[in-house]
Amino acid sequence: MGYRASVFIAAALLSACVPPGARVPAEAAPPPAKFAGPKFAGPQATARPRAPLRDPRLDHFDTIAGVKPAWEMRPVTPNAITIDGKRFHNVTTGDTGIAIARAYGIPWSRVIAANAMAEPYVIKQGQRLLLPANDVPTMEARAKAFHLNIDDILTGGEPAVPTQTFVVGPRHFAGKFDWPIAGRLVSRFGPGGSGRVNQGVDIAAPSGGTIRASADGTVAFVGDGVPGYGGLILIRHGDGWISAYGHAATARVKRGTMVKRGGSLGTVSTEAAPSLHFELRHDRKPVDPVGYLPKR
Repeated sequence: MGYRASVFIAAALLSACVPPGARVPAEAAPPPAKFAGPKFAGPQATARPRAPLRDPRLDHFDTIAGVKPAWEMRPVTPNAITIDGKRFHNVTTGDTGIAIARAYGIPWSRVIAANAMAEPYVIKQGQRLLLPANDVPTMEARAKAFHLNIDDILTGGEPAVPTQTFVVGPRHFAGKFDWPIAGRLVSRFGPGGSGRVNQGVDIAAPSGGTIRASADGTVAFVGDGVPGYGGLILIRHGDGWISAYGHAATARVKRGTMVKRGGSLGTVSTEAAPSLHFELRHDRKPVDPVGYLPKR
């Protein structure tokens, strides 16, 4: 039997199975792809496939990965002058204490001590800052010797300008602190395992959960340049009180934003088992947040 004959017989047998007048259905089309919504620019659009989409109404807010602090935007080039055997740095507009310390490979805390600086640690254009002795010879070595921490940000993160715009926050703390996110404590304040000392608490959080301001205040910093904190938001509350929110994935505020207690600051990660690192500091010293938060 030839090939054409075989095809003819097969077609005839198939047609016999279809009732008279019935239509033979066409091949089923694949199900329509689910529309995931618009794709927005920024880290959220290219991160993890299951990451929640950004609300387009929030597109004017900064994200952690896109924020550059003042000391990154305007690095300082070492140009020390020597007077009577002592080295000084002439402060120019836009300089920050952190950038100055980084340029010379000197801890900013040593510069503070050498110049007897006090709260609110403002540096001014034209000021001469005494530089402590330093044994670090090259720029590469200076960069490696530099370490950034929260205290540096609070004391050396503001740029020097002709008319000061230092973010001081409220003068007096009014009210109380609230929990920044709902969740159980997974790590408490103080010494922990492996010699680690926790300067705050870690709170289990829902994936992509909203971080809320613990009290009224002014945002002093938003960024991710402090090792161990990931995305970090710092708020000044007055009377020497500071709250810190670490492990943030996005930020809905920026430096200088005034916030109210319970106001949205950003979101935590969408990774498995996300948590928020929360600190309270009074006069720059970490305190146990649990003692200042409502019991639950």
